[in-house]
Amino acid sequence: MPRPSLSEDDIDDLLYFARTNDTSELSTLLTSLSSQHACSQSDILLAARDPESGNTVAHYAAANGFDDLLKWLLACLNPAHATASPSTELQAHANGTSPSLPSNAPTKASTNNDASAKSQPPELFTVSNASGSTPLHYAATTGSLACAQMLVQAGVEIGVRNAMGRMAVYEAEAGGKEEIVAYLLKEGGDAVVEGQRAEEKEEEGDDDAMEEVAKDEQESLNEGKGKSVQEGVEGLELGGKEEG
Repeated sequence: MPRPSLSEDDIDDLLYFARTNDTSELSTLLTSLSSQHACSQSDILLAARDPESGNTVAHYAAANGFDDLLKWLLACLNPAHATASPSTELQAHANGTSPSLPSNAPTKASTNNDASAKSQPPELFTVSNASGSTPLHYAATTGSLACAQMLVQAGVEIGVRNAMGRMAVYEAEAGGKEEIVAYLLKEGGDAVVEGQRAEEKEEEGDDDAMEEVAKDEQESLNEGKGKSVQEGVEGLELGGKEEG
């Protein structure tokens, strides 16, 4: 089924409510648009992308450290992950309280027993923007450990690379977000650790290449020292004359 074609205003509103963490307005608009287009709220959210950056509501939530919004989105998009209904989550968020668990919610024991099973994340949490970055890249870049944990626990792939070939752990290290670096390396396992080492070596190689370029430029400048500007001009002029 094709995704709904949302108006520019609807997209702007959805993304704005995500940037401001206004889950009440976001829920109201989602319900209305879902009914209007006869599709799921997941389809609406996936269709709501910034026309230039390609960012989704999940990108903005992760970038701003809104782990409570990510939690609500997870409950909305993937009921298997939910500990309370989306409406209950919203009301609790508005009241500043913790939502009560529904009667069919998994117990802590059953949740722990299922922890070894790899979760299938909602598509909204894995989609890349125009620069290839996922919400996890954004959480790592801005230093939101809670959002990074929420996304990883939802099952997102830690080793995904953006258009620059960088994993989220690289972005976290570049920004000095040591807690997130440690967390992602621990959760990502050997593949992520090795990938991070490869990225560091590649970065070192780029630095070495830049040093070589600078060295060559300096040598060229040194070779030209001692000559006056006039001598240089005269040399060019002589080179362009025909012998008579």
